[in-house]
Amino acid sequence: VVPFAGLGLGLAVGAFVLYRRRVHSDRVQARGWLREVLAEARAAYGDEISRRFTDVQYALTVALDAAVEQRLRDLDARIAEVDRAQAAQRAARSAQRARAAADRDAVRARLAQVDEVLARARELTTAGGPTT
Repeated sequence: VVPFAGLGLGLAVGAFVLYRRRVHSDRVQARGWLREVLAEARAAYGDEISRRFTDVQYALTVALDAAVEQRLRDLDARIAEVDRAQAAQRAARSAQRARAAADRDAVRARLAQVDEVLARARELTTAGGPTT
């Protein structure tokens, strides 16, 4: 009975050792597979992040260019508005100067007339006046 028990125990121990080796080798293979999968996942995530970053960078660049273009158009419109206002002010000042010059010339003409009238009045008062 002992040799059969020893043989059975030996077979059981051998089977257990084979089972442990297989489990250990399966674990090693599983770890290796997991490392490969994780490396591929990291690479895929890195590529995806890089692609999305590039897309976001492009979108931001396009948005920034559009905003800058719009701001430039707004500034150009504002500058044109200021230029029109300055031209209108220049025209108004020119018209005001012309009116002031016309008024000045009219006043000079009237002063000349008044001077003539005063000169005639002096002549008449000195020539026809009573002598004492």
